[in-house]
Amino acid sequence: MLDSWLDTRTLEDTKLENVCTKGFDVPVGGITLPTGQVRLKENDFVENKKYEFLLCKVSVGVAFCVTRNTDVEKLTLPPEYDSIYLYDENDDSHQFKHDYVIFKTGQVLHSRTIQFVMIIDFALLCSTI
Repeated sequence: MLDSWLDTRTLEDTKLENVCTKGFDVPVGGITLPTGQVRLKENDFVENKKYEFLLCKVSVGVAFCVTRNTDVEKLTLPPEYDSIYLYDENDDSHQFKHDYVIFKTGQVLHSRTIQFVMIIDFALLCSTI
């Protein structure tokens, strides 16, 4: 089981209440879940903005590995695999961050809903540079 921090803004048509009470409704083409760390886009660091993430437990099972630029929607998952692991051949950041595509509702379990406000202490930030 891996931890996945999922930004609620990426849920699109899925209502948070439904995820919390009934679980995820995984579409036919699967759902891509990030693991390893909370991911915010660079321009998304806004002070005093409320963020909301779901902490989920993801069962990836035996993962079929493909490069990130593979069109996953056209890919058929071989029967002996449970998920797809997307890797980036050019990523040498040595950070623990991975993306998996899962296809079954039972592979992802909502664990917690986390809300936080970003507070940036510029004085502290500048002193560490």
